[in-house]
Amino acid sequence: MKLILLLICSLRTVLAIDQCASTTQRKPGDCCNIANSVAFTSMFHSPVCRQLVPWPSDAPPSTFDADRHHICRDECIFSENRLLTEDLELDMAKVVEVFMSSDEAMRPVLNSTVENCMFSYKSHIRATSECLSGAYEFSKCVFREIFINCPVKFWTDNKECDGLKSQAIKCPEIHLKLWRRGPPRFFD
Repeated sequence: MKLILLLICSLRTVLAIDQCASTTQRKPGDCCNIANSVAFTSMFHSPVCRQLVPWPSDAPPSTFDADRHHICRDECIFSENRLLTEDLELDMAKVVEVFMSSDEAMRPVLNSTVENCMFSYKSHIRATSECLSGAYEFSKCVFREIFINCPVKFWTDNKECDGLKSQAIKCPEIHLKLWRRGPPRFFD
């Protein structure tokens, strides 16, 4: 009986992981195209941080720590944009200024998203990480919430995008990039 329960639990875990694996070529930014409506997306194209925290093109996947890369790169981006205090905490007054939009459809989504993420991001910071500001955890939360609550004005209404949104709702660890340029960033 214990063996059967163990097998059922293992199968559920495998199925849950499979549900969170990307099965589409569609990029989240193709579904919720906010890149021209919010200024903060441009800061994530930082050439300075790309040099300081490069994505190694020749590193074998098993030796490269993608989590560390994204966590430290976002910290670099927040630092470069003066969104961190001297002790490397998020400067929430500045973050709120940057993560706002003058677009009428985006404003309410961003207001609630930034407020929700301000109170939740710290619980997701890994104590073992070398970059502990929470910039990655905050931006990951913001992009996910924007994607899930994308205004109709920016949403591409089709089966593939709706499936991607359902997947993002079921899989809170998925990081979504909401701009079209660059390699897809749909990963956990």
